[in-house]
Amino acid sequence: RHILTQELKGLRGIEGHHTTLIHTSINVEHHKREATLVRSIIEELKHPTEAENSLIELRNMVGDYALSSEESEEILERLEKIISLNHQDFVDIVGLIEVVEVNSRIREEGEDSEKNLDYGQQPRSYIAVGGTRLSRGLTLEGLTTSWFTRRASEPKYDTMLQQARWCGYRSSIDNSGQRTDYSDLVRILTTEDIRRDFIRITNEEIDLRSRIQALPEDADPLDHEIWIREHPGMRLTRAGAMADAISTPGLAELPAGV
Repeated sequence: RHILTQELKGLRGIEGHHTTLIHTSINVEHHKREATLVRSIIEELKHPTEAENSLIELRNMVGDYALSSEESEEILERLEKIISLNHQDFVDIVGLIEVVEVNSRIREEGEDSEKNLDYGQQPRSYIAVGGTRLSRGLTLEGLTTSWFTRRASEPKYDTMLQQARWCGYRSSIDNSGQRTDYSDLVRILTTEDIRRDFIRITNEEIDLRSRIQALPEDADPLDHEIWIREHPGMRLTRAGAMADAISTPGLAELPAGV
């Protein structure tokens, strides 16, 4: 998906940074193993046999994206050309992918493993592997594919919204009038539990907004109790921030309650 979406961006004239996120654990040794695995896959793709196998996967994957028939034909022709007819072009593309562990792990002596993403003037192709630092508070430019499977034992609404890096996507028009839109290429690969958590949070946010919007124009919000439903096994935020909150477990049957 990293390669396919980068090539699709190229066909659309989008030449900026391109990033894939892998967030499965906060354990830095786990990040090391994942980064090593991804690097080994990248090296394997440089061999003609593996490249031909990847062409089959890429062809099948094109159908996962809502492309026009013209764009589908164009990307299939390009993939065929760079992998089958001019393998060195494919090797060059794969060779530009940088796998970075975005964590504080102490690197071993002689180990060449970057821990920071450097978005300079030259477009970069990054696969970023990491934990807490990667999941929030860090700008991932050109983020297109996210492999996000770490779920806390007790998910919190505010933390999960901070982790939803894919929600920061913006489409725009560049100076030449070219539409730099790739929202249809954005994919989040996650678990059913995490998907359900985000559905619950989204529904509660929609309900909260609608209740606030339904207040009379002259209403003082402090005079109205607007509840937020807290689902079993989840929390709105950390306990310390909830010290003055009013919890009413008995309102579970209402449209919105805590």
